[in-house]
Amino acid sequence: MFRVLGRNALRTQGMQSLRWASVSGIQGIERITYVKKIKMNGEACKKCGEVTERLEKADQFKQIDEVLIADERDESSAGMAIAQKHSVERAPFFRCGKSRWIC
Repeated sequence: MFRVLGRNALRTQGMQSLRWASVSGIQGIERITYVKKIKMNGEACKKCGEVTERLEKADQFKQIDEVLIADERDESSAGMAIAQKHSVERAPFFRCGKSRWIC
């Protein structure tokens, strides 16, 4: 369903081409979702903050269609539900797909 690009491919193609695919429907990508984590103590995940900062610094955050929070204190939070559904154990993570998440 998804085409996985290696780290070098992402560097050479850049997020702009991924967004172009998102807008145009090429490769079946219509939506990019970014999932960030809030830890048990209520603090934001350090790595999530770093990724968000990089996206903003590179002016790529506007390419994200939706941001969900995986709150470790609330197993029913949207981000936690998506992580469980797709067996993702670490955040942040991205999901590129055809439509809005359906749990």
